[in-house]
Amino acid sequence: MILPFENELKNKKITIIPDGKLSYIPFDALLTSLPDTTKTIEFNKLNYSIWRYTFNYANSANLLVNSKFEGKKGKIKTGAFAPAYTNGEVIEYAGQHISLIPLPGVQKEVEKIAKLVNCELFTGNKASEENFRKHAEEFDILHLAMHAFVNDSMPALSSFAFTQTKSDDLLKNGLLNTADIYNLRLSANLTVLSSCNTGSGALKKGEGIMSLARGFLYAGCPSVIMSLWEVEDNSGTKIITSFYKNLKGGKAKDEALRNAKLEYLESVNSRLAHPHYWLGFISLGDNRPMFISYDFYFFVILIIALAGIGIDQLIRIKKARKKRAS
Repeated sequence: MILPFENELKNKKITIIPDGKLSYIPFDALLTSLPDTTKTIEFNKLNYSIWRYTFNYANSANLLVNSKFEGKKGKIKTGAFAPAYTNGEVIEYAGQHISLIPLPGVQKEVEKIAKLVNCELFTGNKASEENFRKHAEEFDILHLAMHAFVNDSMPALSSFAFTQTKSDDLLKNGLLNTADIYNLRLSANLTVLSSCNTGSGALKKGEGIMSLARGFLYAGCPSVIMSLWEVEDNSGTKIITSFYKNLKGGKAKDEALRNAKLEYLESVNSRLAHPHYWLGFISLGDNRPMFISYDFYFFVILIIALAGIGIDQLIRIKKARKKRAS
């Protein structure tokens, strides 16, 4: 895939517009050289493509080019939703009884994110479907850290599990499905879906994957960070937290995610470096930065300092000339 164009791709980012079953493949883990299988494979030392390239994904070139994202001059607001499920909590979904296993990692995740960016937290009982519907349009970044369920037979009913409430009102019962998301009108420029399988689903010819993430694109959000399979709680928290750190530093979305994955790979042992733990998250849609780079502030300060030195020197020269004249 890469080798014929390796020289042309040096120092360039790659946007993948996959077709058919290629939509299920995260290209980060494609190997640039085969490992020595006669020895124990060290997963953190394999020659993954991510060491060389930054990958972004798009559903179509037209959607990518005509993205609405124009940046924002004011302070960027993030809304993070992280329900706290109780032990033994069970819901009925698609004719099955499903346990909502507690996710302690997502609580830590949103707390860490709140320390990095301007963030309003919706945790515990505040992380309700009703609150999401009420406040979602207020934020530039939406962050959903919770259980998600994919319904391959009826993709429109794939759902996020917010804090569960005893209500017969389908708009408040705690299950936000894909059809609901299609009807939202979002102002967000980025949605981070720190949930399982948000980028997976049934593949429909001519339309692509019918995923939960797709709903946010239709609702007006030009960029989504999504998962292709089940997210491991601890590794997912590390990668997503690191993603926000890089994003706040002015990195483009795809580059911020790549750096987060590389930081994870460099910090764990071989077992935890298995692609299952770090590969699932991908960047879809517009990949432009959300924040001004720290380098920008450095150059502004440098210019101000140089201007100050120049003005000081001019004042000194004028004073020296007056003394000589007198």
